Amino acid sequence: IFAFFIVEGILHTSSKWKYLLRLGIFAILSEIPYDFAHGYAGIEFSGQNVILTFFLAVAGLLIFDYFVKKECWWSYILAVASLAIFAVFSEILHTDYGYVGVGLIYILSVSSSQGLIFTCSMGALYQGLILNGIRYHWIQWYGIGAYIPLLMYNGKRGKGWKWLFYIFYPAHLVAFGILVRLLQ
Repeated sequence: IFAFFIVEGILHTSSKWKYLLRLGIFAILSEIPYDFAHGYAGIEFSGQNVILTFFLAVAGLLIFDYFVKKECWWSYILAVASLAIFAVFSEILHTDYGYVGVGLIYILSVSSSQGLIFTCSMGALYQGLILNGIRYHWIQWYGIGAYIPLLMYNGKRGKGWKWLFYIFYPAHLVAFGILVRLLQ
C-alpha cells in the first residue's frame, strides 16, 4: 500500500524534487525509531528503514525520467542503469526490502499509465514472482492481498491526510519499540 502511494505521490506532486527531499528527511527522521523498534539503543547501520528504500526508488525514477527525455540511444542505457544503480544502493545500505522494494516501485510506476487494475495486477505479479524463492518469509505473501483495497482507490487526493501518513511510520515504530521493551 505504501509503495503504491509513493508512486501516486510522484505522479501528483507539484515538485518531484521537493517530494524526494521530504522522503529523504523522513528517512533520516525515521531511522532512530526504526532502530528502536528493532531493539537497539542507538543508531544501528545493519538495516535501514523502508522510507530510505522509497527515497532511493524515487531518486532512481527521477534520474530515469531525466535520461528518457533526452531521447537518444545512450540516454536509454543510462536511464535503465540509473534504476539498477539505485536498486544496488538499497542492497549496499541494507534497506528494508532492498532491491525488491525498489523494483516494486519501479514496476508500479511504469505500469501506472495503464490504469489501476493493470497496475495492481503487475504489482501482485511482481510480488508473487519475487516472493517465490527469494529471501522473504512466507508471511510476505499476505502483502499481495493489499491490492484488493487498492482496487477501490478513486484516484482522488484525501482530505488533509498527507502528514498523517508521514508521521504514521515513525510513530508506529516507536510504539513497537516500547512494546518490545515491555515484553522483554
